[in-house]
Amino acid sequence: MTEEHTQKSFLENLWERRFLQYFISYLAAVWAIVQVVDWAVKRYQFAPALTDAVILFLLTLLPSVLVFIYYHGRPGPDQWRTIEKIIIPLNLLLSFFLVGFIFKGQLSVKASEKVTVTDEEGNQTEREVPTNNFTSRVILFPYENKCTSEEDKYMSISIPMLQSVDFEQDNRLFTFNPSKLDRELEEVNYQLNKPLPVAVQRTLAQDELMEYFLSGSISKQDENYTIETNLYSTKTGKKHWSKTYTNSDYFEIVDQVTVEVSNQIFLADAETTEIPDLPAKDLFANSKEGMFWYSKGFWEMYYLDDYFGSIASLEKATEIDPGCGECHLLKGSIQFRVSQNEGAQRSIEAGMNTLDRLSERQKFLIKFFYYESKFDQKRVIKLLEMWKQLYPMDYRPYDYLMTYFSNNMDYNKSEAVGLEAIENGHSAEMYKNLADLSMSRGQYEKGEKYLKQFLEKYPEKEKETTQLGRIYEEKKEYEKAREHYERLILLDPTYYKNYLNYARLETRLGNFEASEKNLNSALEKAKITQDSINVFYLMANLARQRGQFHKSIELTEKRSALRKKIYPEFEVDREIQNFNYCNQYKMVGREAEILKKAKTYNEKFKDKAFPNFSCYLMIAVHMGLENGPELKKWMHDCANTEETYSDPQKLIGLGFMHFFEKEYDKAQEFFSKYKKTSNTKNSFIDYYLGQTHYHLKQYDEAEPYFESLCENVPSSGNYNLWLAKIQMAKGNKNEAMKSLDITLKSWKNGDKEFIYLKEAKKLKEEWASI
Repeated sequence: MTEEHTQKSFLENLWERRFLQYFISYLAAVWAIVQVVDWAVKRYQFAPALTDAVILFLLTLLPSVLVFIYYHGRPGPDQWRTIEKIIIPLNLLLSFFLVGFIFKGQLSVKASEKVTVTDEEGNQTEREVPTNNFTSRVILFPYENKCTSEEDKYMSISIPMLQSVDFEQDNRLFTFNPSKLDRELEEVNYQLNKPLPVAVQRTLAQDELMEYFLSGSISKQDENYTIETNLYSTKTGKKHWSKTYTNSDYFEIVDQVTVEVSNQIFLADAETTEIPDLPAKDLFANSKEGMFWYSKGFWEMYYLDDYFGSIASLEKATEIDPGCGECHLLKGSIQFRVSQNEGAQRSIEAGMNTLDRLSERQKFLIKFFYYESKFDQKRVIKLLEMWKQLYPMDYRPYDYLMTYFSNNMDYNKSEAVGLEAIENGHSAEMYKNLADLSMSRGQYEKGEKYLKQFLEKYPEKEKETTQLGRIYEEKKEYEKAREHYERLILLDPTYYKNYLNYARLETRLGNFEASEKNLNSALEKAKITQDSINVFYLMANLARQRGQFHKSIELTEKRSALRKKIYPEFEVDREIQNFNYCNQYKMVGREAEILKKAKTYNEKFKDKAFPNFSCYLMIAVHMGLENGPELKKWMHDCANTEETYSDPQKLIGLGFMHFFEKEYDKAQEFFSKYKKTSNTKNSFIDYYLGQTHYHLKQYDEAEPYFESLCENVPSSGNYNLWLAKIQMAKGNKNEAMKSLDITLKSWKNGDKEFIYLKEAKKLKEEWASI
């Protein structure tokens, strides 16, 4: 018999047993069963893993199915064979075991659980809270506004803001509203009243890990508003649900939309607790006019960066509706931003008087700002703890609490909150936050671990791992850092920050030409004003590293001019309180310019800003100018002023006061106390601590500080100059000359007036003759 005849007989045998027909039928049945199960999971809120478990079970049954078809596919009666009696039961047992092992604990998921919470006053209550699998995240985009009248100008903002607070009455939902999207929308050149393409909406929703995104359009005919609302699935980009409403009262439309969208996301019959549903009108301004002024203020704040214009608009909103808690809250937060502290306190207190008409999460937010403004740490922490217990899918309480603990230097508690947030589904945000926290504590291995966990979970977000390059830098793994930044540029050659990070690395290593090239590329790639501001900041840093302080001042002024386009003048000019900002003028003998700037700034804002503004300003300025007598005078005048600075800041101020007065033992004491209190890595303080040891002739103690600083920034002229002086004082001339040569190489194009460059050149001459 030929091989061809044998193959034909085998195929004929399979055909006779109807093997192919039954096998295809089984695959079709599998597909149908999976579709039904998937529908049931969504419809009746079964465990989400059930669909995957069914797919695995049906696929692992294939051996039994194939055996059964082969022996029973022929027409007519068949007998069960021994091999079938062994394979099929064994296959069933193995399939059940495999599914049980892989999906252990994932198939029986509770929709909710009871928790006992304690409010900020210490009162305990028992509440029902949804579990993670029964919550959802929705991002709301500005609506396309087809209305033509002035009174409807900001409807694109009004509708999603109303929907956001209305949705969040439901503790199963967390929303991203347009306040979270100001930068993203600016990058895609979004304009008010213009539609945002669905593809762009989906991309932004994917970036924020939202399961759904919502948008639509608004038009008006006569007195009736027509609002089309579309709910999309982020996973597929397909329209999940759509409906058009017409009503003269758009508040009523919002109430209808939130109920129907919620019922599309969650099964109404499967609700285990009563969901609050207060009218949208009560949650915000209760009139169209009030909503107009709120939305105008919102737009001015988030998209125009016009803080004072925003405050004026919100004043009108609160005059029209004094019960608008959201209006008071936004106004107060902006007033704090521009240091109108007394007005901000009044606004937040007015917001507290509106709590009776607000939803629970709105109350939490207003109370948080109120207690924080009163420095009531105990109530802040209790409130945030309660908030995250009742709304575990809400990112804000974790973020606020983590920041709060970090600011109070309780880093272990901050890390614990971040890890809890990850358990509750916030891993995308928190892995990176935990990496930042670890880096601030000098725990680079731990920071790297968190970022690698982030990459394992979200490999598509590799371009967001610039922190990993910073960690490699801090670990002195400079080639790995360079490779990482080069890879990020390949992944996204249009993103300016990739070039910015690469430039910072090259500056650190003394490759100044390469750094300048990357900074120029970053400036070309900058899409918005804030991007350019960030580039000019590093350009000024590069100039200072090269000893070019006149150029640094010029670049700083360009940066300030750009900042004034998007920030209030008060906030821009406040940069004068930055040490490096003032110190660059000191390095080239231009102190008089800074003192003149400080005087102008003080006269303009001393009556508008917080109490003792002048005091705080002059302490910062004289610290930067290294003016010991003046710093001592201002420190003495302000020492008992609580509003001027917190304790850690006071320790720094006292340290510098004694340092510039050449009282190095006392300076060392205060710098050491600050370092111990803050418990963070701080190269700025180490730089001055090392100098106190040098001046006290404690050369063995001084040297490790500058060895570490030089290892961290090998090209630093300042660090190498001090290391050279210490090495020479210890009699190590050869090492001292090498360190001094690095300094002079870094500053080879430095300003002739630069005081430390003149010192370095003088030391070179003196040491060469020894």
